[in-house]
Amino acid sequence: MIKTVSYLEIKNLFPLAKKENLCFNTKTQYCAFFIECKIVGFCGYMLFKAKAILKNDFVLPVYRKQGIYRKLNDYRMNIIKSLGIKKVEANLTDKSLPLHLAAGAKIIKKYKCCTKVVYENL
Repeated sequence: MIKTVSYLEIKNLFPLAKKENLCFNTKTQYCAFFIECKIVGFCGYMLFKAKAILKNDFVLPVYRKQGIYRKLNDYRMNIIKSLGIKKVEANLTDKSLPLHLAAGAKIIKKYKCCTKVVYENL
């Protein structure tokens, strides 16, 4: 099951996520993936007037390669689309880049540690 959660509800996963270079702030909105009432992954987004920025994607290592990230991202993108936002940006690692390119994102800049992409006209 996936549902919208608060910053505090995923806080216990922050130490593991920070080891993968994620940084957190209270302005990010989160969606979490639950298995047997336990959060096993989450993703976030920040909303602005004309765009959204994807933030803080994390799935516990033992649950990776099971399609959880794809489901979380689809859920998040549906929320963003339902709000009428037409532009989404993200800085992605090499792990998540293929999923976003397959979903229609375009690369706008490559950095040493990540790649910036944009979705337009959602």
